[in-house]
Amino acid sequence: MPRTGACSDHQRTGKNGKHSPYSVESNGTKMKLSPLPWVISHGDDSSNDFAADKCEAMEHQASPMISSEELWHLLEDFVKRFLRGFFNGVGLYAGVRVVTSLLRNPFRESIPVIWQDVMSRDCAAVAGFLGLYPSVYHLLVQLLTRLRNCTDGWNYGLAGGLGGLSVALLDVSRRQTLAFFTLSRALGAAVSTLVTRGHLRNIPYFEVGVFSACVSLIVYCTAMAPQYLNRGYYRSIIKWSRDYTDAKMTRAFRESGPRFLTCAEIGLHEGSCTIHRLKDLLHSLSGFAKLYLPIHVAPILVFKRSLLLKRPIFVLGSLAKNLALSTSFLGLMVFLAKLVICLLRNAEHRPPPLPGYIPALAGAVCGLALLLERFSRRKELALFVIPHVFNILYVAAGNSQLLRPVLQLPHGFTLVFALSMTSVMHAYEREPESLTLLINGILRFFFGTRSSSSPQALPGPGRKSHDLVNGRNPNRKAKMEVSKREIVASFTHNEANAPSSKDIEATGLSSKRSETKNSSSEQNEANGPISKQNEFKSE
Repeated sequence: MPRTGACSDHQRTGKNGKHSPYSVESNGTKMKLSPLPWVISHGDDSSNDFAADKCEAMEHQASPMISSEELWHLLEDFVKRFLRGFFNGVGLYAGVRVVTSLLRNPFRESIPVIWQDVMSRDCAAVAGFLGLYPSVYHLLVQLLTRLRNCTDGWNYGLAGGLGGLSVALLDVSRRQTLAFFTLSRALGAAVSTLVTRGHLRNIPYFEVGVFSACVSLIVYCTAMAPQYLNRGYYRSIIKWSRDYTDAKMTRAFRESGPRFLTCAEIGLHEGSCTIHRLKDLLHSLSGFAKLYLPIHVAPILVFKRSLLLKRPIFVLGSLAKNLALSTSFLGLMVFLAKLVICLLRNAEHRPPPLPGYIPALAGAVCGLALLLERFSRRKELALFVIPHVFNILYVAAGNSQLLRPVLQLPHGFTLVFALSMTSVMHAYEREPESLTLLINGILRFFFGTRSSSSPQALPGPGRKSHDLVNGRNPNRKAKMEVSKREIVASFTHNEANAPSSKDIEATGLSSKRSETKNSSSEQNEANGPISKQNEFKSE
């Protein structure tokens, strides 16, 4: 019994009698074979309907052995991706250094000299990571697709996890930041996927609840235990609060005192707390707008340049609207946190230290300001505060004699990052809607077009794949589709392998198979020009 999808020398021979690796006919269906044996395309343009997470076995059962030509293509692709990612990393590192220097001293006479920073070991580590991870990921996807002979989500998950080990090039602080960042994104993608597939119920305003809970813990630590927060993040919170300082909070909230201290005695304000907070809200809006302006402009310049040139009024209007919403959100959030603390502290009228429930309740109330943000931003902001909660829990666990040995696991942050990227890359390839627009844009910038849209992976319903093979340019415009007719061709190649009527009805192929049996000549005439056209595009 021949292998499923196999073809004889006679079938690989063209009309001129010469051996051709590009065309094969099986029961009236014309197909085109790629020079690399694990990629196959068809003249038919009908889309497939494979399940997202089921193994979609390749019909030709390619040999796991890799020829020298194939190995050369893989190596060439690896080097190109690495160099592209490395130089993008150098440019990103230099840009961040320039922007940081200008923000620290915006009145400098000239652009800061950054050559020493670019030539530093830190820049080489960052650029090496940004070049190595995408190149290793795509190489592993191609190898796993060949060795496992299927294109299910395991390929992307394993490649994302193994490639994530390249984060070991970075220093410990960056590994910790990336580990907590990707862990929150992995959890968010997993929850979104489970809700989409019906395994979890969709809870209204779930992101708002998560955000309020996280902010409650953050505000508590800001007021009572700042040692649990990242120092840079703690300084940012103090800057956003405007009139609070570390010394004032230590005196009013943390240290014990003989009597109650009013807001005027602390040095916050005179008169009514409510009136002062309203005035402070109006004065803070301009500063918050300056804070959010680069956050909203950067995605437009990176991901929406073409739309900005085509529809500048629409893009700028949307930018102004989103900037106003974000500014109002942060202003109202800070206003509610400080107002609730003032009102409850005056109502308690206790000497310091401050009761712990007051900052916790203030954080929960101010988190409701997220309702001002548009729906797409709520999830991103909720995922933004989750890593800071992870940092609080990590520092707290470090003070425990029981948990401290676990946290001292060698390369722990590297492993956490790798495991998190397993879920993130699976979601990027299979469930991109479970990730936020920002994360999808970042991954697309560094990793390129999703591998599931290229021929080494059978595309999902209605998705087209690039007409290329492993190791070739993934941005070529020539595209192809792998259709359900591949199933018909493989099954009808031998009557012994023919599917049952139930299988055909389940996959929606009964009509196509009857057309193949009853009007094979019409199919040959219809498929012939398409196959020739595809062969011409491939060449």
